[in-house]
Amino acid sequence: MSNLDQEKKLLRVELRARRKIAHAEISDEAERVSAHIYEFIESGHSGVVAGYWAVGSEISIEPVLNRLCSEGIICALPVVVDRDAGLVFRRWQPGQELGSGPLGIRQPLEDAELVTPRLVLTPLLAFDTTGHRLGQGGGFYDRTLEKLRAQGDVTAVGIAYAAQQVDHVPHGPTDVKLNAVITEQEILRIG
Repeated sequence: MSNLDQEKKLLRVELRARRKIAHAEISDEAERVSAHIYEFIESGHSGVVAGYWAVGSEISIEPVLNRLCSEGIICALPVVVDRDAGLVFRRWQPGQELGSGPLGIRQPLEDAELVTPRLVLTPLLAFDTTGHRLGQGGGFYDRTLEKLRAQGDVTAVGIAYAAQQVDHVPHGPTDVKLNAVITEQEILRIG
């Protein structure tokens, strides 16, 4: 295991615990995060919005997706095709039946329409002010964002508690930076 991989592994352990504590202590903070997401979208983002189905102590953005759908915005959720590929996005609507993907994450069924998002809301374990994010370690979002950006303009926004901010996220050449991070405290736009 390389030094970078070891550094990321240790940081993941620490940040999973930190996010779990923040999630337990700040249960109503998700509403503030939601308000910041709406503000961010209303500031000029259009097109398909890709969210995620929260797992464990990740911030649930289901209420945000419900509202966006009710306003006529096309929403999507990520689908894991296989462990070595990036993600694809399938259209999602409130009440739609979801299946369980290879990693046990809820995702739209195969008959849901494939869509290409222009805004990707992504969960994370840690972030820094330069736009680096630490995910779960599979590289799914990194591979996917790289592919989407090669096809056109896409904005990647991390969704997190402020307690998940660190001074420096260890990163390598395959780690893709975020355009912004939204927490209960702020919208951090990254230059």
